[in-house]
Amino acid sequence: MTLYEIARPGDEEEILDFANLVFSQAYRPHDFRALLPKVYAKKEFADYHVVARQNGRICALVGVWPMTFRVMEGIDLKLGYVGTVSVHSYHRGEGHMQKLMPMAIERSRQAGIDLMSLGGQRQRYRYFGFEQGGQRLSFDVTATNMRHDFPHVDTSRYTFSKLSEEDGTMDKARALYARECLTGQRDGAAFAEALTSWEGKAIAIKQDGEFVGYFYTVGDSISEWLLTDLALLGPVLKAYLKCNGLEQVRISVPGHEPERIRALDAFAERCSLSNAGMHCVLNWPRVLSALMTFKKERFGLNPVTADMAIEGEGAYRITVTDKGVDVVQIENTEVPALTPIQAVGLVFSLPNRMGRAQDAWNDWFPLPLNVPQPDCF
Repeated sequence: MTLYEIARPGDEEEILDFANLVFSQAYRPHDFRALLPKVYAKKEFADYHVVARQNGRICALVGVWPMTFRVMEGIDLKLGYVGTVSVHSYHRGEGHMQKLMPMAIERSRQAGIDLMSLGGQRQRYRYFGFEQGGQRLSFDVTATNMRHDFPHVDTSRYTFSKLSEEDGTMDKARALYARECLTGQRDGAAFAEALTSWEGKAIAIKQDGEFVGYFYTVGDSISEWLLTDLALLGPVLKAYLKCNGLEQVRISVPGHEPERIRALDAFAERCSLSNAGMHCVLNWPRVLSALMTFKKERFGLNPVTADMAIEGEGAYRITVTDKGVDVVQIENTEVPALTPIQAVGLVFSLPNRMGRAQDAWNDWFPLPLNVPQPDCF
């Protein structure tokens, strides 16, 4: 008999051992305490997981890491990031995820989570209501690009060192990050903890000894970066490549940052566009209102009213005016109902909108949604 339940206090060691075993067998050696210290270096983290037990031992588990997702000043969403999804090799095919994923989703809904996100194989998680959405651009920048476009940059002016509380660079990086939108909230020590996730490195950038920004890198990729002056991007990248003996670096930027996208597009060798994860919306009015308000303030939206119906969720009337965005639940609408997966595709996927007839959706959607890599679970 299999027992499906919320992990109990005191299960921490078994959860860690189980996750390390399953992922090490499937991929490469894993140490989740080192990979995700923001979760697994804590004393108590069992409550973030739902588990399947056979004969008293864990044979499958799903984790959900709750966070405050800061949309913009004064507007937050509650986001649950799904991770450490694992089944023991001896128990695959027994249907444990068919029990645990709905259990994790319902538990999140009851906890007031507005939106769930994850990274994983598309069809596998579609069964549970997740669909791809959000846009992330990745640029490949080569030493040749830098040599031609920034021939006179004195790379010796730039230095790269570990972000540190002792020298004040961590506080300065934290202050830069605090001004950003569409990010996970990282207060106090949480900022430094997040920047060590996934074997990442938090690098302070200095020009002539003065702090000018930071990189969060995983391998040869720069996944999160902020500079005090965007004009420094080319010189900083040239110096970074030279300092690390690299011929190329990949640097990512979320789709809602046009200034940074244009800055990279001016000299990068190539660019690729990808979805920024898979998402399942649990509170459509809050998510639509928050992200449409952000897009209206940042890019502008046409003032119009339109209805949307979603199977199992309800019908909504969305109104955009000069004063703001209003999303209210209504009893009936004549528009055809979308499945939750279709709704996520409509609202968040750029490819989904291509070639569509001109309507309110073409102006409003896709909405920006990108969970920074250090905040992933």
